[in-house]
Amino acid sequence: VVIELTSTQNASCEILLYPVKGSGDLRLYTEEGLISQSGVIDEEINIPAGTTTKLAVTGEVLVLSLSANNDVLLKRIVVNKKQAIENITIKSINIEELDFDGYDNLCILDLRNNQLKRLNVSNNEKLELLYCRDNQLTELDLTNNESLSSINFSSCTNLTSVVLPNSVTSIGDYAFYDCSGLTSMTLGSSVASIGDHAFQGCSGLTSITLPNSVISIGNYAFYGCSGLTSMTLGSSVASVGFCAFQNCSGLTSITLPNSVTSIGDYAFYDCSGLTSVVFPNSVISIGNNAFCYCSGLTSVVIPNLVTSIGESAFYGCSGLTSIMLGSSVASIGDYAFYYCNGLTSVTIPESVISIGDKAFSNSSGLTMINVENGNNHYKSIDGVLFDFEATTLIQYPMGNSRVAYIIPNSVISIGNYAFWGCNGLTSVTIPESVISIGDKAFSNSFRLTTINVENGNNHYKSIDGVLFDFEATTLIQYPMGNSRTTYIIPESVISIEDDAFLSSYRLTSVTIPESVTSIGEQAFSGCFGLQKVINYAKEPQQILSNVFENVGLSDVQLFVPSLSVDKYRTAEVWRDFGAIKDVESGINAVEVGDIIVSGGMLHNPAGKEIRIYDLNGREVYSGNDNELRFPDGFYILQTSRGNRKVAF
Repeated sequence: VVIELTSTQNASCEILLYPVKGSGDLRLYTEEGLISQSGVIDEEINIPAGTTTKLAVTGEVLVLSLSANNDVLLKRIVVNKKQAIENITIKSINIEELDFDGYDNLCILDLRNNQLKRLNVSNNEKLELLYCRDNQLTELDLTNNESLSSINFSSCTNLTSVVLPNSVTSIGDYAFYDCSGLTSMTLGSSVASIGDHAFQGCSGLTSITLPNSVISIGNYAFYGCSGLTSMTLGSSVASVGFCAFQNCSGLTSITLPNSVTSIGDYAFYDCSGLTSVVFPNSVISIGNNAFCYCSGLTSVVIPNLVTSIGESAFYGCSGLTSIMLGSSVASIGDYAFYYCNGLTSVTIPESVISIGDKAFSNSSGLTMINVENGNNHYKSIDGVLFDFEATTLIQYPMGNSRVAYIIPNSVISIGNYAFWGCNGLTSVTIPESVISIGDKAFSNSFRLTTINVENGNNHYKSIDGVLFDFEATTLIQYPMGNSRTTYIIPESVISIEDDAFLSSYRLTSVTIPESVTSIGEQAFSGCFGLQKVINYAKEPQQILSNVFENVGLSDVQLFVPSLSVDKYRTAEVWRDFGAIKDVESGINAVEVGDIIVSGGMLHNPAGKEIRIYDLNGREVYSGNDNELRFPDGFYILQTSRGNRKVAF
């Protein structure tokens, strides 16, 4: 073995040599003569800056290992091809070209983390393992390697073309990871598996054909191959792994062979360019998020053997206009067809026994949800999805054109998100039979002005179109589309539910009574029109930062009891209001512009339009009379200047 080492600065290189068993000692020479003689040689060679050190090894070398830092330039390595050398390792050395053509007994070649640009590893009958990651390879010859089975070229970003010999049976984990310059890849006819992350980040790869020998495609195998436009899967592929083709945004179509039985979670996630998928009849399951955000998909036919469609499987497929579910589908996961705005109708086959939360929600074009005759678990009434007995209303189609809807008298329960985002509706009437309303059932419906509850319902009530529990201790939902600019929460209320006022952007003023101790998450989120909040609670409620999310609190005034001002100024979230003021001063003698309330009499000499509410939020007067007298008590006076609490 002859080696020449050159360094640009003072450096050192470690050389490790193992002999063939029973062959005797090895000898290591420099130009000065013999420096080591042993059964195993482990020497550190010092290389002065700007010089070349020549090494020679005699004896039958089994293992050759060189390692240094990249300041060492390996100029030349010559190995007698008739020797028994089986393992060569060259690591962290600056070398541009290596030639290992015809090394008769070479089994393992490890060339990691060098500056290698050109590599010839052809005609090596026994070479099995080749590791060459983190190099600058531009040229690679792997022809006529009959035993080569494992390779790794990860992060060789300059590599453009690879032809693998037919001996390679598997593409290992991370084999070509982040080879971003790779544009051409030819797999041998014996490849049976493609490992996890095998081609992840190969953004320059435009097409690849998997031979018929391939059985499995690993997790993240082609993740982020954004340039991939064409993909041919062999006839033996049985499974497509987790995130296998995620973020392959250039992929336009995929035909799965009849051998495929399962499509893994996130398999084609965010393949936004995908317009067509052909499912074979062999597919049994479609994983969670499998085609999530494939916004280019227009039509999907689910084969008859598929029994389950995973959570969010087609979430965000906004271009999807047609979906045909196979006759064996038993379960449809949560959010399965959420935000599929192109869908106008869907038919649920009689085989379905389970439908998850928001499975068809936020699909703005969906006008009808149909159920096949013979289904014993679900039914459709006027395009609305119910359980079979019509005791639970599951999903109202978001795109239906009705402006008013009366829930059937058979309904006992309204499901989670049942009317979420139904922007055509202006009013909903809840029958007296309803005893349960799910989370956010009427949230985010921006045209909804009134939620009515029939007389006789002992679980819920409506006050001025706002939904409460029967005792009016919990405010459940303020209708987002209501035109009021001012709202006074009744003094009976103890808790305000999550999303209760979500995106009620018309509101400029809200009054919270002293009785309220709990305010749910995002209760006033998106109320960006708010200018004033009056909170009579003596102790600031403990609230999360998202209660007033997307509200510019620095521009909103907060009025609180006089003895509580300092508490609010230090309380989480409340302290973020632009101004925190005393609400109670002058309550028994109020002057608002030309309007004066004093001595139990209201004086309105200019005849300005006013409204007066009781503390339950009911309007008791609207007009412009010059003088008014009311029964003794506290009221809320609303003028063009805002709201004030007054006493008669």
